[in-house]
Amino acid sequence: MKPINYFIGILFLFVGLSIQAQVSQNVNFSTNDISTGQTNGLDWVKLKDAQPLYGQDYVGQPQLPVVTINLALPKGQKASSVTVTAVQSTTLSGNFDLVKVPEPQKLRMDKEEENTLSLKMKVKGISNPFPNDPLISFENHQYREYSYVTVSFIPFSYNAQTGQLDLMTQVTITVNSSTSNVERIHSARENKYVKQRTRQITQKSVLNKTDFQQFYAPITTTGTGSETDLNAEAFDGVFETSALPSKWGNAVPYVIITNNELAEKFQEFADWKTRKGTPAKVVTVDTILKTYKGVDAPEKIRNFIKEAHQKWGTEDVLLGGAGSVIPARWTYWSPQTNLTTDLYYASLEGNWNANGNAEFGEYGDDADYTPDIRVGRIPVTSEEEVKNFLKKNLTYVRTFLAPQPIPGGNWLGETLLSIG
Repeated sequence: MKPINYFIGILFLFVGLSIQAQVSQNVNFSTNDISTGQTNGLDWVKLKDAQPLYGQDYVGQPQLPVVTINLALPKGQKASSVTVTAVQSTTLSGNFDLVKVPEPQKLRMDKEEENTLSLKMKVKGISNPFPNDPLISFENHQYREYSYVTVSFIPFSYNAQTGQLDLMTQVTITVNSSTSNVERIHSARENKYVKQRTRQITQKSVLNKTDFQQFYAPITTTGTGSETDLNAEAFDGVFETSALPSKWGNAVPYVIITNNELAEKFQEFADWKTRKGTPAKVVTVDTILKTYKGVDAPEKIRNFIKEAHQKWGTEDVLLGGAGSVIPARWTYWSPQTNLTTDLYYASLEGNWNANGNAEFGEYGDDADYTPDIRVGRIPVTSEEEVKNFLKKNLTYVRTFLAPQPIPGGNWLGETLLSIG
């Protein structure tokens, strides 16, 4: 995909207290970015930086490339509608009999299921031309103060009867947006380094960079512009903080969540992180479950992390334990399938259970899949496993990264220098 030329049109309409806006973006494609071939007598087509069409809703349809882009929106806005319009097209040479989108495969499938799958592939009709609408989906995101929308679309038009395949060499994407009511999570201790890092990440990820600069004012940083500045603001050599998140005391940029059995070993690691200059604190699952509200343990843990980010300024969370120690979030994937994810703990904006039925991550549940903080997990269940894991990581750091002083005590040679 080559966004060679683009234009930006922005229209603001004030309706009562609600602000509506419109953002337009041209995207250009070249036949030089296309490759074609055959597999088992069927044609396939690929486009640079695009992914093949997949999904239950498209089983049996031509498997054309899907392009996904991010577009910046005005602050506090969400996309309410998106249109993708072909401005210019060109016909590719040849007649195509395209590969079809396969049924998502189960790990194990009996003969009856295989026959049913095969039947579905044969009887599923193909719209002509395909697709009827280039737009596949759009999804709103909020990363700290920055609003943006992810748009997925197919820049092709395929006639299954004639085998003609057209490439849309230029498309116009128009996004209509309105004021968002999604819950916003703000850190009371967010400093200029964090703000600058957030801005750089977001600006790099969106296609309409000129638009982005108009929507969001630049940030002037102080100091070296490195994460050292963050820790310097959080830690002055004396680490005093509250047992649970509050605005009192030092900031806590690094939080470790584990159970009572593993807390002592992780506390030694947290003490070393603090001496190294990154204030770290261990909070047990037991304490969290007794203190925070939620329909289940993952929601209570996420509510704790939200408050830690808001009041302590926490930017990194280490989940110290396997799923039996700290449960992952089961999320809805399809009527037949649920999946687990720790993204639930990193993405603090949005509800994930807006309809209140305890089926998290369903369509319309206001789940925002953009991580707001960094979350990692060490899948351990015993002190010995913690010790071995940290020792292996220290060996890696010593071997491949710059040497660092090793703390004394019974952790000598067994301390992880960093996790991230």
